[in-house]
Amino acid sequence: MAKPSILFINRVYAPEKGATGRMLHDLAQGFVEDGWSVGVLTTGLKDFEGEQDSVQLRKLRASAKQTSFNYISIWLRLLWAGWSVRKVDIIVTMTDPPLLSVIGRILAKKNKCAHIHWCQDMYPDLLPLLGMRFPGFLLQLLKRLSDWSLMTCAKIIFVGRCMTEKKAYLEVDPRRIVYIPNWPDRELHADSAQQFHPSAKIGEGLKPDKPLIVNNDPKFRVLYAGNIGRAHPTDTILEAASILQLSNPEIEFLFVGEGEGFDRLAEARQYRNLENIRLLPTQPKFRLREMMQGGDLHLISMKNEVGGLLVPSKLYSAFAAERPTVFLGPDNGEIAGVLAEYGAGSVIAQGNPKALADEILAYRMDGSKWFSAHKGAQRGFGMFNANNSIAAWIACARTLIRYPAG
Repeated sequence: MAKPSILFINRVYAPEKGATGRMLHDLAQGFVEDGWSVGVLTTGLKDFEGEQDSVQLRKLRASAKQTSFNYISIWLRLLWAGWSVRKVDIIVTMTDPPLLSVIGRILAKKNKCAHIHWCQDMYPDLLPLLGMRFPGFLLQLLKRLSDWSLMTCAKIIFVGRCMTEKKAYLEVDPRRIVYIPNWPDRELHADSAQQFHPSAKIGEGLKPDKPLIVNNDPKFRVLYAGNIGRAHPTDTILEAASILQLSNPEIEFLFVGEGEGFDRLAEARQYRNLENIRLLPTQPKFRLREMMQGGDLHLISMKNEVGGLLVPSKLYSAFAAERPTVFLGPDNGEIAGVLAEYGAGSVIAQGNPKALADEILAYRMDGSKWFSAHKGAQRGFGMFNANNSIAAWIACARTLIRYPAG
């Protein structure tokens, strides 16, 4: 019997950097293990076509620069490459670059197959909120194209329940709208813990020769790990760090990542003379568990205006590390709702550094508060993990094909 087949389309795919590429790799492997024929159409630093980890992978050489011209070029090339891909049962589009759903509709019609759109970010609605200026008529055209492409999707998978409200005006059968949350890196799961044990081999027989963080004196560490983009302001964090540097120098803010956002953060740290902020580059996978558990408190920042249009996946990593989280952003979205549901942290409004500093200090000084949120994070990880989400994905996809499970 022929295997069911599925093709994923996205700009990034592991090991290239990017949260969507990492989750796509996890999901592709999940479908392979379930007995599917899996293909991925993506971009990378060089052209590649062949099998990788039982996935038929095609990479188009492309620049990693996040510019409008580059995104348009990549979009057109993905459409052209997708046109020649063999017929599959399901095509899955993501949201990098924006409007991949339009490619999905075109290719699904050509191949007479099902189209699933995996909505990580709500484009083009996000574009002006991220400072990308477009003429009004062009933005309306992009929005109509996006809505047109979603109307015929067999399934639209949203990563946040708040996102479904933003598209409530679409005349789409509610049964075609599915909520499946994102998940943390598989390396943070308990069943992957062995590879991070000091006695385990790492990479090609390598072992960590020293701890990631060397403490000369005890610190209460506030960790921000991941992208600092246009949707992730840091002004309130910097002001809170300035407050706490005077009153509680044992509290340290640790930022792990890279890119323009981190460069600006380094400049601000130097300008403000904030000695309680430490910056580290993106860490290899064998350091991931150590890094995430090295934070006593995790921090997430998001612009209020983008609430309901994207969902930071940093929260699920905090759950996997069993650490409390302070979310700096809107109090009516997915992150705030999940934190409240599981009692795993707090929500602070942007622009209120005193409240942020007070909340961090409360977790530092009140052991019962910290342990209560720690238990909430443990409960949260029981729900928001790769195994649950990938199983939900496969179950959803199987409703669209004629092949039996197993």
